[in-house]
Amino acid sequence: MAESSDTLFPWIFITVGCMAVVAAVSALLYFVQKSRASRSEKEEDFEEEDDDSPTAPIVPTVEMSRSPHDRHRDLTAGRSVVDQIERLEIIIASSKRQSKDHIVGQLDIFRDSFDRLLDSCYFEEFSFEPGTIVDLEIRKKIIVSEGDSTGEQTEIAETLRCGFVYQYKDDEPELVRKAEVAIR
Repeated sequence: MAESSDTLFPWIFITVGCMAVVAAVSALLYFVQKSRASRSEKEEDFEEEDDDSPTAPIVPTVEMSRSPHDRHRDLTAGRSVVDQIERLEIIIASSKRQSKDHIVGQLDIFRDSFDRLLDSCYFEEFSFEPGTIVDLEIRKKIIVSEGDSTGEQTEIAETLRCGFVYQYKDDEPELVRKAEVAIR
C-alpha cells in the first residue's frame, strides 16, 4: 500500500492544483462578467436616443478631489461673473431710456470689470503698436483681418481686438486668444 500511496500522491497534488486553477479562472471570469455588466449598465444610462451615438462608450469622468484654494478661486470667479451678469442686465434694462453715448460708457465700465476679473485669474491682455514688424513669433499671436502685405516687411497697421495669454506665476505663457490686427 505504501507503493500505491506514493503513486497516488502526485495525482492528488495535480488534481488539487487543477481544481485551484479552475477556481481561479472561474473567479476571474465572474469578475470580468460582473465588470462588463456594470459597464453596460453605465453605457445604457448614457446612451443617446438618437442614432448619433459615438463610437466609444460614454462613461462619466472621475472628478478629482479639490483643494480649498480651488473652491475659493471658483467662488471668487463665480461671484464676479454673477456680478457682471447683473450689471449687464441693468445696462440692457436701462438702454431703452439712455442715449447711445451713455450706453457705450456703461459698456466700457462693464468691459473694464471683466479685465479686472481676468487679471485676478492670471490672464494678460496684449496688443501691438502700429508699425510693429511681423516676425515668426508675432505671426503665431495674430489673426490678420484687414490689409495686405505689399512690401518686403509686413507691419501691423493697428490692433483691432486684443489677444489674451494665461500665465500662472513662472509657467510658460499659454495663448488663449490671438490678437486681431490690420496689416500694411
